[in-house]
Amino acid sequence: MNISTVLFDLDGTLIDSFAAIQKSLETIFSEAGLTGVSSEDYLQYLSTSGGQLAVAFKQLELEQGSNLNLLQRYRKAYWNKEPGLVTLYPGVEDMLGQLKAMDLNLGLVTQKNWSVDLDGRLIGAARELEELGVLNLFSAGVGFENVTNYKPHPEGVFLALRQLGAKSGETILVG
Repeated sequence: MNISTVLFDLDGTLIDSFAAIQKSLETIFSEAGLTGVSSEDYLQYLSTSGGQLAVAFKQLELEQGSNLNLLQRYRKAYWNKEPGLVTLYPGVEDMLGQLKAMDLNLGLVTQKNWSVDLDGRLIGAARELEELGVLNLFSAGVGFENVTNYKPHPEGVFLALRQLGAKSGETILVG
């Protein structure tokens, strides 16, 4: 088999963002006055609901009987997080460099936004990868705002393949 392309997921695959996600959830639940909802319980709920924050937050708001703007609150809390809460897993930077040195196309498909404006500044996976020093290793990136069908639907993967001019039969997906 001739592999020319490797597509990666981001959170939980290349980066450890658990602490940032948990802290952001704790912040917004406190701000919204939600009691009886812990970040641990919510992370478990999120993992069983397909990982769609917008859907999960909307469901929680329906259960609470109030529009609490949880998604907007979460985005602000997460993207204004303190430095150092998101890190590359050990060995990821070296591995990506080795794959790039092998002349493989590298792409990323994530549930996060790739690059969007939030209150006058760009946020998203591209910014996070830039801060971690590895954005330059990727030739394509597909985020939440680039698709209408979210993971596990393959739309994001197909879009990344088109961006890279890659063939699915020569691609490995890591997630």
